[in-house]
Amino acid sequence: METVKYIKGDLITGGGCSLKGNINASYYDLEMMFGKPVYEGVGDKITTEFSVNYEATEEDGNVITGNFRVYDWYFSRNLNDSSEVTKWNIGGLDILDYEAARQAQSQYEETDIRYSGETACLLDGELVCIS
Repeated sequence: METVKYIKGDLITGGGCSLKGNINASYYDLEMMFGKPVYEGVGDKITTEFSVNYEATEEDGNVITGNFRVYDWYFSRNLNDSSEVTKWNIGGLDILDYEAARQAQSQYEETDIRYSGETACLLDGELVCIS
């Protein structure tokens, strides 16, 4: 990926996805990256789910689109501490969905974008990918 644009997803887009990997992050950081989750409550196996669509442009101009889900499996998130780092599952249809999620986390952790003070600071802007 050369550049990537993240767009808030919904509960329908990306349905039928499966586990592609994991990231470690706090609920607070995920909310700062992607805004409010699309699902929050006591479900059958999760309490929180973020849905993110993305458009990645490769060096040759080819555009790849996809969706990834970030969710806490079997209630791993501490609901009383939004700053506690938790292991989150990344769901998608393809391993590229996991790579897009990892790229989002790298953008947030390794650049100054996290200091913008805005919730959903990664959404709707086109970002140059970090190698």
